[in-house]
Amino acid sequence: GTGVQDSMTTVEVHGGICGYVSRVRVARSSSSTIHVDLESDCSMIVACAESLNELQVRDALNPRRDGWIHNLMFKHIRHAGCPVPSGVAKAIEVEMGAALPGDAHVRFTNPAHD
Repeated sequence: GTGVQDSMTTVEVHGGICGYVSRVRVARSSSSTIHVDLESDCSMIVACAESLNELQVRDALNPRRDGWIHNLMFKHIRHAGCPVPSGVAKAIEVEMGAALPGDAHVRFTNPAHD
């Protein structure tokens, strides 16, 4: 192959207190488009999947565009703190070579939350 279609980036996002785990697979369709595949036990994440079939990278990663990944996903997600859209964005960045892969975490450090 050309290497474009052969590439894929996968991440697993743990939602937190909801207990849901989402699996994200991002594959380049071309030099400017990507395909996002989502699997989750969360019905809101599953509802996002259809709108993420073929995305323009320049839109998906730009907060000023309607096609920003967070805009697309939060049409279906009702929880403002959901980390899945950020996980998808990070996977897109890595797949497109715009970032290196590195785990991200949100950890509560207040002792009352331990």
